[in-house]
Amino acid sequence: MTMKKIIQNVILLILVLVCNFSYGQNNMEDVVYLKNGSIIRGIIIEQVPNQSIKIQTKDRNVFVFKYDEIEKMTKENLPADNSNNNYQVTDFKKSDFINLTEINYSPGIGDVGNYGRNYDYSFGFRAVNGYQLNEHLSLGIGIGIDRYIYRYRNASLLPITFDARATILKGKVSPVLTANVGYAAGLNDYVKGGLVINPQIGIKTYISKNVAYLFNVGYKWQKQEQEVLTRDYYSGLSTISKTSVYYQFITISTGFAF
Repeated sequence: MTMKKIIQNVILLILVLVCNFSYGQNNMEDVVYLKNGSIIRGIIIEQVPNQSIKIQTKDRNVFVFKYDEIEKMTKENLPADNSNNNYQVTDFKKSDFINLTEINYSPGIGDVGNYGRNYDYSFGFRAVNGYQLNEHLSLGIGIGIDRYIYRYRNASLLPITFDARATILKGKVSPVLTANVGYAAGLNDYVKGGLVINPQIGIKTYISKNVAYLFNVGYKWQKQEQEVLTRDYYSGLSTISKTSVYYQFITISTGFAF
């Protein structure tokens, strides 16, 4: 995968995030204030300019009002309501034990030491168990399996990381900042793991009171200790040495929080 192609994919993912976030902000309702002091909340389903409006409430009742009966019309945030009959539930998990289960794909970027461009990639699975301290912050420990597909041979690593997530907004949809730092242990004899750092930005969308869908993009820096086979063309002898290799990846992950 070329750098141009990677950049195009990242831009596309960012646009998807923005669209998802804009869509998630549709948590407003129409509010009609009448001159007699009544307030009607719902969705305006028909409007005849300078004549009348038709509004449907959350319990499916429909009201028609003439313009001379109306004091003003606005859009306001939906009030908190635990009822499933409301347009949008806003009473989500605020603190409790959590589990996050994600799958990921990571195309390589940058250079890999003396090996040249990083055309490698990885895919994997990760589970995080921790505690949600409040509506905005959760902490946990993650463990998973990452399968790296290299030009010469493949390798598997077992990352064990500290996971911190900051949910920026309250409500159904919010941007999320994630930081993962830890150690990835090599599962092959010829590759030993090393430090892994993986900051991410993404979107969290609640699909029920206690279950949220996650989508993130980020950057991963992975250190590995690898065995290198060197052949002496004069003597014909081969030697094995170990060297530190530093990989960079764009990470794309999706999953669920429970």
